Amino acid sequence: MLSDFGWKLYFGREENKDNLINLLNSLLEGEHVVVDLSYSNVEEDGDLPYDRKVIFDRGVSYTSRTISRLTKKATAGNNYELPPVYFIAVLGFRLDPLNRAKYYYSAKIFDELDQEVLYPKLSYKMFVLPNFIKPLSRLDTIIDQWMYLMKHLDELDGSSKYLDKRMLSRIFIRLNNMYKADERSLNFFRIEI
Repeated sequence: MLSDFGWKLYFGREENKDNLINLLNSLLEGEHVVVDLSYSNVEEDGDLPYDRKVIFDRGVSYTSRTISRLTKKATAGNNYELPPVYFIAVLGFRLDPLNRAKYYYSAKIFDELDQEVLYPKLSYKMFVLPNFIKPLSRLDTIIDQWMYLMKHLDELDGSSKYLDKRMLSRIFIRLNNMYKADERSLNFFRIEI
């Protein structure tokens, strides 16, 4: 699920957009409700190899490009109609090697002196999977379930009483169908040999 192929398989296809909507709504709870979405270019590569390794620089660069693409100039003056933009990252490494407890970051651009958010339509959300160590029996929120699923998908069979079946059933059905297709292909290969 965490590979580029896996992410696109479970979240990046029209037939699986309910998975992405569910993930986004659990992540944005209280901020924004996603009812529907459409897919556009989801690839934002860094311009240089170095750019591909620096998460914060990449985040600012990607959101800047997205805002620039989405900007619609208003009819009067220099007012712009900007939609909310969320940068969401699932990290397979620790942002801070000394802080192994923090597994979720939620950031906005704010004034350092009075802690006031300057632009509420731009948010950065980052999951740090190596820091997520909750056991299956202690998943308190839907986002905890998503994080557990992302980290432990290869260990799950879909029968856990701790996971929301309504939310995650499509992923387990997809996995089961892929497993059956693999078995058929292996059986065909065995027969041919």
